[in-house]
Amino acid sequence: MKTSSARKIAETRFQLLLRVKHPTLDTAEITRELGIKPEHAANVGAAVSATGKTRLHSESYWVAALPTPSVQETIEGWKSMSPNQPQGLLQLSREARRGLGLTQVTGFLDLQLLSWLRRLGQHASFFKSLNDSQGSVTLVLMRPNRDAPITITPYLGRRLADLGVRLEID
Repeated sequence: MKTSSARKIAETRFQLLLRVKHPTLDTAEITRELGIKPEHAANVGAAVSATGKTRLHSESYWVAALPTPSVQETIEGWKSMSPNQPQGLLQLSREARRGLGLTQVTGFLDLQLLSWLRRLGQHASFFKSLNDSQGSVTLVLMRPNRDAPITITPYLGRRLADLGVRLEID
């Protein structure tokens, strides 16, 4: 039986965005590299809006909404990973699983973030080059319940740091 807290977390939907900013990079290159269609993209330089206004962008800006599956879909995704992948949830030690907070209220959120970090891990060299050239990569967590605390586990923090990805919580 689920506790009321666990039920609330399971039913709460949040939005996760990936945002890339860079002083010179063309947003089409970001889209090609990540294979994700942006919701909004603007290249550095002058641009004319649909209403005919000219705007000057000081940097390229690219943002995409990342799908956040249900609790069950997320768990099944981790279970279905091949056993030889070292980042798989089932391959983590008991201490690492405990560190992820999988038995705590924040566990599902960590699992969602880790799932996306695992997928984005294939772009680590791209993220490094962005960061090295004054760009930034940010996961933006937009949550409907701002009263509930969020705990960032050391494991999640290390994964973010390893990829050079910032986490912004709104």
